[in-house]
Amino acid sequence: MDDDRLLTFGDGVLTLWIVPECRAVWERPIEVWRRPVLSPGRQYILVDNGRKVRLISTQDGHSAGVVDVPEKAGWISGAGFAPDGSRLAVTTWLPGSSTVIIVDCATGMSDPPFHVQAPGQVVRWVADDYLLLNGIYLASLSEKAVAWKYRLTSGTHIDDAPPGLHWFLTTSQSSGSILCAAGLPDEDAKTTLATESPVPDVVLGPGERACLVIEPVRGLRRELADRVRDAYTEQFALNEITVDDSADVRVVFRGSYAETGESGAPRLNRSMRLKSPSRCQSVEARYWCGVGRKQPRTLAGTSASAGKWLQGASLAN
Repeated sequence: MDDDRLLTFGDGVLTLWIVPECRAVWERPIEVWRRPVLSPGRQYILVDNGRKVRLISTQDGHSAGVVDVPEKAGWISGAGFAPDGSRLAVTTWLPGSSTVIIVDCATGMSDPPFHVQAPGQVVRWVADDYLLLNGIYLASLSEKAVAWKYRLTSGTHIDDAPPGLHWFLTTSQSSGSILCAAGLPDEDAKTTLATESPVPDVVLGPGERACLVIEPVRGLRRELADRVRDAYTEQFALNEITVDDSADVRVVFRGSYAETGESGAPRLNRSMRLKSPSRCQSVEARYWCGVGRKQPRTLAGTSASAGKWLQGASLAN
């Protein structure tokens, strides 16, 4: 906290210590799903239990406010403060998408939530209008969409750095690990986003209907197709979309089967990207089924001397 005060967390208990006296000022048991987050001014610490976000005063350990997340928004996956500590970004997760909720820390009022097609376990506020999710996805708050995607070719994101700049470690054969900071969005992103909107065309929204067509995978039992249909029917229902065989918009699922070379129970990985067709046309989605886990993917490495350590690309590309 400062030269004389130390805040610790262990065994489900937050404790503020006076270091010179080796004395605990206050203790508070808390139920948390992830590491607590300290506000930029160190006045508050944020904790969550998956359904609620609670701000705790670092002065006395008392609750300073609670943010309730609607059940239909899913489970809380991450949170982060704005650089000036005035706002809080909370992300929630449901299969297929994340929801972003912006909360005013002074009033407790929140803006209307919006969905992004990106995970949000690590939330970093890198500019007034932008969040960086998991070190990869740059979400625009004004456009309510993921606007840019970054790739760290070799290195490690630093998740606990102060908000503002994005800090990361990259590697060089000659120098070893190098600590770097990037101001995001970068100039390429700013130039492109000045003339292009990142908001995708929406095919299905609340109150609309869709027909699901599930094509079975050769060699697998029909139950797999039923599982896909049930999963998406549930997902659509959470977003107030009705599955109706007579609907004009048809979502067609074509399956593929792959062997991973590992033992284990079969599991389903679903992904779907909807484009904007005319009515009575079909949109395509794909699902994958394999035995065991997918092989881990590795990032392609480049020398730090190349100067392009953090690479960005528009999602449109």
